[in-house]
Amino acid sequence: MTTPIFAHYHRTLYADFETFYTTLQQLIEEANDDCIQGFALGSDSQSIIGHLGPDAATFQLPPETGRWIFCIETARLLHQPADLRDTSPRRGEWLPGGHFAADLTYLDYIDRLGPVEANLTQLGLWQLPHPMLDLLLPGSQAETFLNWLLQSVDPRDVSGPVLIYPYRRESLQTPFFQAPAEPMVVLIGLMRTTMPPTPERVQAQLHQNRRLYELAVDLGGCYYPIDSLPLTTPDWQRQFGTQWAAFLETKQRLDPQHILNPGQSIFA
Repeated sequence: MTTPIFAHYHRTLYADFETFYTTLQQLIEEANDDCIQGFALGSDSQSIIGHLGPDAATFQLPPETGRWIFCIETARLLHQPADLRDTSPRRGEWLPGGHFAADLTYLDYIDRLGPVEANLTQLGLWQLPHPMLDLLLPGSQAETFLNWLLQSVDPRDVSGPVLIYPYRRESLQTPFFQAPAEPMVVLIGLMRTTMPPTPERVQAQLHQNRRLYELAVDLGGCYYPIDSLPLTTPDWQRQFGTQWAAFLETKQRLDPQHILNPGQSIFA
């Protein structure tokens, strides 16, 4: 398969969670795009422009919008030029003026977060603490978890987007990768930035991460272990479940000196 040359990048905004989440699920089922992602953002201009860039500077939210606004991103990877209208998401329930489309080169699309990192570094935000949290929920329980999260978490306590990424379980085939055993799983991630960056604030966010993790586990979810959730060895045993013994045997066989990744406290 040859590398794509172009990428049509569409981002659409929604004020209503139900419309957003139903549309996201429908787009996943239709599978017309190469990438489909969802986000919850604080409904303030700084959060919206921070996520969408300067193109969103003139976007006007409806007066009745709540604390959160929602974004769906789709991308179509192409080998020849095409009209942006041909790859626009067919479902048009997004907010007036809430469709942002870009015709990018494939490399610009792949590196689309590079300028964001540079901008955050220049503003001094990249250097702040980021006690982030990523969880995998079964598709049948993801909406329940999201409703609870969006009601109980203040967008200002995230200061970044909440990732809402649906995946087909069959595509997650890395050995020992833990995910709910349902046809669809949803990654939900809090991309936190701690402001003000005090130790007390960081600890409060870590405690909130733990509460969210426990709720996710109660709903049949598990942890995506890439961020800030201190776990004990019993927590890891719960994470790996029936694969725990095989996981220990593989670790001992491939890394008997426990040189690799000693900081996660997986092994006693």
